Amino acid sequence: ITNSKRILRKAEEISLKKEFNRLRISIEAEECRQLLLAGDIKSAKDKYHSIFSRINLEELIPKTPVINHDAIKALLWCRLIRFQNISDEVLATCKKWISFTKKRNALRLYIQFNIQLSFILIELGETRKAMRTFRNALDVALQKGIKRTVIDEMDCNLTLLTNFVNSQYVNSEPVVEFAKSLLEIAGNELGINRSSVNTEEPAVIDESAESLTDRERQILEMVSNGLLNREIADSLSLTEGSVKWHLQQVYNKIGVRRRSQAVQRAKELGYIS
Repeated sequence: ITNSKRILRKAEEISLKKEFNRLRISIEAEECRQLLLAGDIKSAKDKYHSIFSRINLEELIPKTPVINHDAIKALLWCRLIRFQNISDEVLATCKKWISFTKKRNALRLYIQFNIQLSFILIELGETRKAMRTFRNALDVALQKGIKRTVIDEMDCNLTLLTNFVNSQYVNSEPVVEFAKSLLEIAGNELGINRSSVNTEEPAVIDESAESLTDRERQILEMVSNGLLNREIADSLSLTEGSVKWHLQQVYNKIGVRRRSQAVQRAKELGYIS
């Protein structure tokens, strides 16, 4: 994280010196995404508004021609909304950008918006729709050999990929094999062995895996005390979606898939008492 911040700061200095405005906005948007990954929703929201000021929903609708600034603004807004109160507006925005980018063959953006919509649909309990939407992204990524965009859009969260692989009836399909390869790459980068994604056993832990943050430990302690996500959210002044996100980061880091497994494994590793 420290290295990534240093690199982003250096890149931002260059963009300001050379007056590369679009590059600067892209860098600042990535800084905002990093704040989200760290679970600092408030700072991410403040950062977003420092980049784009206060915006109205009309400004998030795709226009002609496609401008990176507009796409970055809308995509980052969709990411932020995932950790707040999901509304009909974010669903509509994602769908409009998906249609817009498909027509204009802007494939990386098409993949990114489909993946964000998949995450949102899962939060809303629309799992089947989420899997269909995610397949759309994977189909295009497979055809064009786009791997990095999909992995980065996972935001260190392997659940979507894992659920997709486990939900398919025909495991030999090219798109499923592609998903498995992405799962392996992402798992290796996170220090988690995901080679047996179809089993219910905890994954093998790589001891070099990133340690839990203070917030993740705090939430785990509350889980171990029997609190529900809603109760944890109320206690810590978070949204329930944020609590779910933090727990998923814990699952990814220590290689488990359930709350009970997370508590047990975290105790074994000494993260909680």
